[in-house]
Amino acid sequence: MTDTQPDRSKSSPPPPPPAAPQQASPSSRSVQGSNAYDTLTDKVGCLPSIRLKDNLASLIGGLIGLVLGLAILTPVLGNVMPSATLGVRFVIGAVVGTVAGVFLIGIVLMIVGLFRR
Repeated sequence: MTDTQPDRSKSSPPPPPPAAPQQASPSSRSVQGSNAYDTLTDKVGCLPSIRLKDNLASLIGGLIGLVLGLAILTPVLGNVMPSATLGVRFVIGAVVGTVAGVFLIGIVLMIVGLFRR
């Protein structure tokens, strides 16, 4: 009988498969990705921030602007637009105050973001 195949009974066992590369756990990857995204948004801008501190600052700035807009613009608009009802003056004061508050806190967060490490 002729052997066309090598004798496998005497050969050594096959080598073990290569070890899988070590991967970071999903939680550490998300933290690293979050830090990279935060750094990018601080330096480049024009991207939404996912920092809780920044979002709370925007909320507080909007609320302060809302209150100041209602307190300052409602009486001023009463003198400027005497025919406007109180509700219309409230809405205009609230919208203008909120937009101004968020705009100003955005400028502050932009400047603070440039100096974060």
